[in-house]
Amino acid sequence: MKKLKSTEQALGIMVTNRAVHAVLLQEQDGSPVVLRTFTRQRATRVAGQPSAVNTLTDAGAALPDTTDADVTIQFGSGGPSSSDLFLASEFGALDTEADDREGPGPRLQATTFALELGDILAECRDAGYESPTMAFCVGASEVSHMELKVVELARGRRKAEARKAEAAKKEGAADPAAEARRKEPSGPAPTRVSRNDLLDLLREQHTGEVKDECVSFIPMTPSEEGFLRYLAVFPKSTEPVAPTLVEMRAQKTRRLPPVRVLDAEVSLYLGLARLALDAAGALEAETPPNTLVVRAGIEDTQVLFLKGTSLQHFESLRSLTAYDSPETICSRVLLLQDEYGSGEVQHVLLLSEEHEDGLIDSFEMFFPEARVQSLWDLLPPTPSGRLDARQPRGLVAAAAVAMRLLQGRSYDAVFEDVNMLVARLQGRQFRLPVTWDVVAMAVVLFCTVFFFVGRYFSNQHEIQTYRDRLRSIPPELADANVQELQARIDSMQAAYAQHMRALEVMDSLLVGSDLWSRKLDEVVDQAAGVRGIWVSRWEPTGNALDLQGNATSRDRVVSFAERVEGEILSLAFSEIRDWPVYTFRMKVPLRPELPEVTRYLREQAAAAHLARSEAAASPDAPLASATLDEGG
Repeated sequence: MKKLKSTEQALGIMVTNRAVHAVLLQEQDGSPVVLRTFTRQRATRVAGQPSAVNTLTDAGAALPDTTDADVTIQFGSGGPSSSDLFLASEFGALDTEADDREGPGPRLQATTFALELGDILAECRDAGYESPTMAFCVGASEVSHMELKVVELARGRRKAEARKAEAAKKEGAADPAAEARRKEPSGPAPTRVSRNDLLDLLREQHTGEVKDECVSFIPMTPSEEGFLRYLAVFPKSTEPVAPTLVEMRAQKTRRLPPVRVLDAEVSLYLGLARLALDAAGALEAETPPNTLVVRAGIEDTQVLFLKGTSLQHFESLRSLTAYDSPETICSRVLLLQDEYGSGEVQHVLLLSEEHEDGLIDSFEMFFPEARVQSLWDLLPPTPSGRLDARQPRGLVAAAAVAMRLLQGRSYDAVFEDVNMLVARLQGRQFRLPVTWDVVAMAVVLFCTVFFFVGRYFSNQHEIQTYRDRLRSIPPELADANVQELQARIDSMQAAYAQHMRALEVMDSLLVGSDLWSRKLDEVVDQAAGVRGIWVSRWEPTGNALDLQGNATSRDRVVSFAERVEGEILSLAFSEIRDWPVYTFRMKVPLRPELPEVTRYLREQAAAAHLARSEAAASPDAPLASATLDEGG
């Protein structure tokens, strides 16, 4: 895990069903120092609902029900023993599984604490700590614990035997003895096991939904048969940290500080126990000491048995709380010690939310040879001294999870690498430091600047073009009299206007001069194109031409009228030598136009004028104009 710098702060947050406890740590002179502590009572708020709802939780509703069964860890494949039967008869359904299984009935929803976390972060900012790195811890009621005994590797050997058994079952030759042998452990116990093997083993024994990236495995002492054991730790579906982070990241007001870890109480108390043993020098003894860790809360009681620095057994007792008498808690722990056969205990670490001093006195009486110590004494000091012992005991787990982020003292060998947070919620939240309207204004400003810059270069190019044309003018023309040049220009424009007026007069005289010849040519060409039609007479009548003729078909008359754009006035049918003949009369309009020769000359004149205009626009235009003037 990436450690923080000495100038950075770590904010450890312990989330329970009733309150949110936080401890702000910073490293000073190689040791952690508590800067501030926070405690906020939680409000009942379902994930997905607005965080403005601030209904306080009923104090009586959170009290534990004395009729609930104890929640113990689930063992891999161990069978019942006499001690198990004794505890079952003494305390009822002790082996009840955790309530995280899939089954009928409504599914519980996670409750968020975004309001409380936002208040804590706001207070940190007001104190000058803008963005401390956060590490979370949740209570045992939001975490599933399952003990895994690695009898055989779950991958490879078991799958191969399962395939063989399935093939034998399909052939109808299933052997009950072989099936019994298949279920028994085969081969020597493995000495090393991978994470994938442990995940496969967890899926076989756990019926609920499990996210692989949220599962952590804590090594335990080997079993009496020599098999490896691991404690699987993974969050339940009601775990509140992930929904809270999602809700706060969706807010647009402020960016959420970076998040690194989501830990569980069992791993943190295990790390604190190792720190206590190291500080007491107990790890230097020849025989590993037996250590007992008891945390009595208002909802449950957690018991850890350690052999040296390794976890030996773990129990979470729901029916036993801090409101019970210290003698009851001690007697229950003694029963667990006899059940597990842990041996004589040399060190006892206690933490209780109620009557902690009385609990310490009771354990000193029940364990006279052991060293009894409170976990509260392991907390880092403040700049002014020790923390007030009257503060909530949830600060212990908050401080422990914050210590995992510090680098002055190497805690990697003390605390287990447990992280139940999904990867997408870890790290720093990426968010633009500006709003969308600022981005839109920046885009508009960029487009405006780009347009005017392009306009500037375009104008510069045009100016440079004119300068090049001016440089190409001969010196004699550049030094000529401006009035003389203007007189020449005016003379040329007057001559051009006179020529255009003359052309207009000539056009007016020529319009319609070849009207009859062109129309006769058109009628003859169209009649030849239609065929089967001939014109016998034509006569001009005003602006139209009256045509008379014959055709061998009515369709030919219509086609001829369409070609010459004429109007059929009459159509008569007759037979000549048994052949049908249609006599028609048609009116064809006459349009006065310029003769073909005139149009040709005008096109040639326009082409010549265009050539002179292009020559005038070229760099050699002044020289050409001067030569033309001199020649004229």
